[in-house]
Amino acid sequence: MAREMEDSDLDRFIRFLEGFPDSWTHLDEDVKQRLNEFVKKLPVASFIDLDFLLEYQPLSGSANYRVKFATRADLKAGAYFIAPRQVIDRAIELYVKSNSFDNANAGGKHLIDLASDMSSDQIRSIIKGAANNDEVTGSFGLAGLIAKLRNGKIPDAEFDSMLLEHGLDKYVAGASDAEFDLPF
Repeated sequence: MAREMEDSDLDRFIRFLEGFPDSWTHLDEDVKQRLNEFVKKLPVASFIDLDFLLEYQPLSGSANYRVKFATRADLKAGAYFIAPRQVIDRAIELYVKSNSFDNANAGGKHLIDLASDMSSDQIRSIIKGAANNDEVTGSFGLAGLIAKLRNGKIPDAEFDSMLLEHGLDKYVAGASDAEFDLPF
């Protein structure tokens, strides 16, 4: 069945595999190879299946490969009940490597959407990476992202300590803008 399908229709076969995962063992090697190549170049429209592909052992290596080259738009095209770790890791990588304020703001908004699915290690990675990128620290969206990352996965005292350690003092809970207060 998959052998006769056009490449543009292989996403339908992926959905078939999702319903019948054991059918992989009955596929010929050339069909398995074709499906792996399709997943390595997974079209954005098929990112809706990415969470399954990352978990499905026969195709997970190809899906992980595809995520490594995904753009923010690619990642946002997926529909996740819980965002896969690999998707969040790639979104963080794109954010901390932002090369403009606009990219940093867009990346921050995307990470806000993913924040509830992040691990404490991913949150630490964002803080560390943000501190090392002037485009991120100078962006308007960093304050909102940091507020969203205060989701209880890292105790407040540890979170504030981490911000101080990385020079993000103005985002510490209770920090005031006293240096900007006028004396009258």
